This record gives sequence, structure tokens and C-alpha cells, in this order.
Amino acid sequence: MANPSFLKNFLTFGVGKILYTLVTLLLVPLYLERINIADYGILSISLVTVNLFAIVFSFSISNGILRAFNDSDDSLKQTKNIFSTTVIFYIVLSFLVYLSSKLFGTHLSSLIFGNEKFISFVDILILISITRVFVNIFNGFFLAKNYTIKYVIMNLFGVLSLALINIYQIFYTDYSLYSIIQGYFYSGLLTIVLGFIFSIKAFSFNFDFNIVRFILKYGIPLGVASLISYFINYGNRYFIINILDESSVAIIDVAQKIGGLIGLLLTGAFITTFTPYYLRLYKEVSFSTFNKKINEIIFTYSLSFFFFSLVVVMYQELFLSLLSNEEYMDSAIFVPYILLSDYFHVLFMMLTLGTNIKKETKYEMYITIIILVVSVFLNVFLINLFSLYGAVFVQISINILSVFLISYYNSKRFNININFPKLLKLVIVFIILVSIKLVFDNYFDINSILLSKLVMPSSLIIIFVISYIKSFSYIKNYVLNIVKK
Repeated sequence: MANPSFLKNFLTFGVGKILYTLVTLLLVPLYLERINIADYGILSISLVTVNLFAIVFSFSISNGILRAFNDSDDSLKQTKNIFSTTVIFYIVLSFLVYLSSKLFGTHLSSLIFGNEKFISFVDILILISITRVFVNIFNGFFLAKNYTIKYVIMNLFGVLSLALINIYQIFYTDYSLYSIIQGYFYSGLLTIVLGFIFSIKAFSFNFDFNIVRFILKYGIPLGVASLISYFINYGNRYFIINILDESSVAIIDVAQKIGGLIGLLLTGAFITTFTPYYLRLYKEVSFSTFNKKINEIIFTYSLSFFFFSLVVVMYQELFLSLLSNEEYMDSAIFVPYILLSDYFHVLFMMLTLGTNIKKETKYEMYITIIILVVSVFLNVFLINLFSLYGAVFVQISINILSVFLISYYNSKRFNININFPKLLKLVIVFIILVSIKLVFDNYFDINSILLSKLVMPSSLIIIFVISYIKSFSYIKNYVLNIVKK
């Protein structure tokens, strides 16, 4: 099973991702009680746009910093050079980006929302994106230098500040859609202040153009790939709002949030940990050992993902029951599809390790460009034909295609062998168990709430655990050993 050091890093560095996802998920019922379904659709578009802007501006800065530190010596002088150069460069870039947004705000409002009246939203979305970029700079620095405590505290602070600001706005102000978005900006700004306090000793006024060139040379292809990859999985909201309506965006977003309990929580934490882990591992062990450990980690991720996904699918009605608006109940049917899509998306991200190790991130960019073209065509065609079912089908299909293409690259350029038959069995077991639940829910008139909502779903989860009991016991032993240490 997975290497203990990986799991230790996962439990440490994944804390921020896990708590941030939990907080944003728990805030959803509060949002939905205070704003209507159409406004929630606009909020969904806004937050997706923030993440897209942040990816565009950052050039995958977190990974670029990791790579820069990984390829340099560990001296204090070099640490200051890399960190200071990065901060200064992005201060200047952020200023230019904000000025540009003031010039083209009207056009951006029309492009994003289909309406010029959201120009004030564009301004705040740009500012939130800039805060995200600087938080990523600090995260990359703390990960590269293995500053565990600082990383955890800063991310916990970001999570708690977001929760407290939103709770204050909900109960003590005239709550509105714009105030929700402002809360994300204030939280990001406070997190930046704390991050700078934690890293002040590494800052000087040194500026090295060679470091900028290195980060951009490595980061731009990866940034383009990350941008397209994110758009592929979340950009369908732009098609949905133009082809369907804001309410449809809200329904798919709530489904994504329910799936996000696992799809963003577990996978985000895995990806945060996975990149620095495999870069170090590749240097320290033979290729055969590296191949074996990577397979163990991917299987551990897959097993954990499908176990928790089953729990989410089986009991998702409990979350939806918190919402007074029955329109959101339509979200339940889309959750299993979104979880499958998330699985293949993160599997793709994990398999890009070959492009990072060989410094051939341009191939990852080429693959995502191919996927983007296919995605745009399929979204326009299938959403018109099948509504939201078309949207989730496109998500699953293009993520499977991306896994196939990156696997082809690895087979030709990196020679790493992934045990796909073992992973495919997990996917099939998950689909069968979810299908059984759907059949029971839709074709059997079960009068007993206890039987339909608790006994039957729990039985399916137990079947899954028994099927992989040996693997679960290995995971449990590793985690217990880490906790004891």
C-alpha cells in the first residue's frame, strides 16, 4: 500500500484542503436559504471565474516554485532569491492585471455573465483571483521548504476567516450575492497578510530574471494545461447558463458541491501532497521501486475515493433535506456522474507526473488543448440535446479520454506501468453498487424509511468493504502507525 511518508504528508498538508472544502460545503445551505436559485447560479459562475482567472494569472506558480527549489541548492541566499523574485514579479503583474480589468470590465461582464450590469462583480472577482495567486505563492514556498506548521496554520486561518466573515454577513448585515463574494476577498486578503508574516525572513529585494524565466518556462505550459483542465470540468457552467438558464447552473453546482465532499476534499489533498512526494521519490529510489510505490498510491487513492463516494451517494438525501427549496432535489441524480468524472480527472493529474519529471509539460498542454476542442464541441451539441445529462456525460467522457492520452504519453516517453485492470475493477464495482441503489429508489416501492434510507445503503457499503477488506486493513495499519509516530 501507500508509502507511510506520503500518508504522513497527506494527513499534514491535506488538512487545509479538507477543511476549506468542508467549510464551503457547509456554507451552501446558508447561501441557498438567503438567495434564490438564479442568484446561486450567478454565484457559481463567479467562483468558477475566480479560479479560472487565478490559474491564468499565476502560470501554475505553486508548482513552479516547487520545481525551482527542487532543482536548486538549499542555501538561504538561493531561498531568498527565488521567493523574493517571485513575490516582486507577481506584485507588478497583479497591478497590471487590475488596470487591464478596469479598461475591459464591461466586455468581461458581457462575456462571463452575458450582461454588462455585473461590471462591479468583475472588479471584485479580479481582486479575489489576485489574492488566490499570492496564497498559492506562499503554499508553494511552504511546501518546497517543508514548513509544515506554517502551511497548516495559514490554510486553517484562511478557512476559519472565510467561515466567520460569511457567518457575520449572514446574520448581522443586509445579506446579498455581492456580500458573499466580498467575503471571499476579505478572507484572501487576511490570509495573504499572515502568509507574508510567516515568510518575511525569506524576503529581500533581490530580483533575478533567470528565476522568472525558469518559473515561466516551466509554469506556462503547466498553467495552460491547468487552465484548460479546470475549464473542462467546471467551464460547462458557461454553456449551461447560455443554453439553459441560471437555475440549471445552480442544480449542477449543488451536485458538484455534494460530490465535492469527496471529489474536492480527498482529491485536492492528494494532489497537494502527491507532486512534492513523487519529485523527491524519483531522486531517491530505483525506477522499479518508484513504479511500484506510485501504483500503490494510485490504488490507495482510488480505493479511498470510491469508498467515500459510495457513502456520499448513499446518504446524499440527508444533505439535500437541509434545503427548503425542493428544486435542488434534482441535484441528487447527477452526483454519481460527477464523482466518476472527478475520479478520472484526478487520475489524469496524477499520471502527468511523467511530464513533470522529464520537464516536458508542453505535452500535458497539447493533451489538454485536444481535450478542450472536443469538450467545446460536445458541450454545445449534447447540452442542447440532453440538457444537464448531456453536460455530465461530456465531463465523464473527456476525462476518460484525457487519462487515455496521458497514459499513451507515459507508455512512449516515461515507461511507467500503471495497473489499469485493477483500477477498472474498482470503477465497475462502484457503478454496480450505485446502480443497485438507483434501481431500488426508482423501481421499488419501499414503505420503510429505515430500510430504504439506512439499511439498504449501509448494506451496499459493507459489500464494498468486504470485497476489498485486505486492502482496507493495510491502509488502516499505515494510518495508525503514522498517528502513533
